[in-house]
Amino acid sequence: MIRKGSHECSRSAEVTLDGRQYFVEYTLRGKCYYDEGRLYGPPENCYPPESEGEVLELRLDSVWGEEEGVPCVGDIFLSRIRAEIETLPLDDYLLESWMESDYDYGPEE
Repeated sequence: MIRKGSHECSRSAEVTLDGRQYFVEYTLRGKCYYDEGRLYGPPENCYPPESEGEVLELRLDSVWGEEEGVPCVGDIFLSRIRAEIETLPLDDYLLESWMESDYDYGPEE
C-alpha cells in the first residue's frame, strides 16, 4: 500500500550563534510518502519499504535569546538562525511526525 499526504508540524531547537544560545520554535510544511514494500511472495515481486519527506516551507515562529528573554529580530540575524536550522534533518523530522500522527493518509493507490 502506498500512502501520500501533506503534513505540517511544529518543532523547537537550540541554536548557538557567536557563543550565545537561542531557543527557536519553527514550523515545517511539506509532503510525505510511504510504501510499505512487499516482503513476501516470489522474489521477483518483492521490494523493501520506502519512505520520504520533503519540506516545502520552513517558517520561524519565534526566536528567544537565553539571556535577554525577549524576542530576537533583524533580517541578518534571522537569516543566520534559518541557516542553522536548515542544517538539521528537516525532511526526516517531517516524515517522522507524519508517520506518528493520526493523519488521514489519503486514498490507497
